[in-house]
Amino acid sequence: MLIGVGSTNNAKLKAVEDALQECKIKIQGINAPSQVRDQPLTDEETKEGAVNRAIYCIKQNKDIVIGIGLEGGVTKMEDGLFLCNWGALADQEGRIVTASGARILLPENAEEDIEAGLELKDIIEKITGRKNVHQSEGAAGLLTAGFVHRNELFSHVIRLLYGQWLYQKAELEGDQRGR
Repeated sequence: MLIGVGSTNNAKLKAVEDALQECKIKIQGINAPSQVRDQPLTDEETKEGAVNRAIYCIKQNKDIVIGIGLEGGVTKMEDGLFLCNWGALADQEGRIVTASGARILLPENAEEDIEAGLELKDIIEKITGRKNVHQSEGAAGLLTAGFVHRNELFSHVIRLLYGQWLYQKAELEGDQRGR
C-alpha cells in the first residue's frame, strides 16, 4: 500500500515508518502545503494544516491509498503556551479522520518569541545553538531531556489515525454485507 505523507521532514517520515512498520507499506514524502501560517497558533489552525496536507497527498497520485498530514503548532491555555500536534488521514473514498497528540508546556520566553513572530523551530534552534532540530528530536526532545522525541509524538497520532481508518473501513464493509 502506498502512503503519501504530506512532508519531507525526516521526523515526520520516521514517525510514519515507525508507527506502521508492521504493515506492508511504501511511503512517499510529498512537499504538501498546509495552507495555514508557518507557525499555527491554535489547535484549530494546526488541525486544519494537517487536513490540508493529507488531502493534498491524495490528489497527487491515484496510487496513493491514504494521505497523511502531520502538523505541529502551539495553543494557548490558561497556564501558558503549549506545543500541540495534529494529524489527519484522507483516503481515495473521501474519508478523513483526525487525531491529536500529547501537549507540553513551552517556556515563558518561547511565548514571547512566538508573539514576536518567530516560529517554534527557530526558537528551539536559538536555545540549542543547533540547526534543523525540528528534523530530529524537536521541541519535545529538548523539553523532555531527550525522553520523548518529535517523531514519537507523531507516531502515536499516526496509530490513532490508522486505527480509526481501519475501524471505519470495517464498519462500512460490514454495513455493505447487510449487517
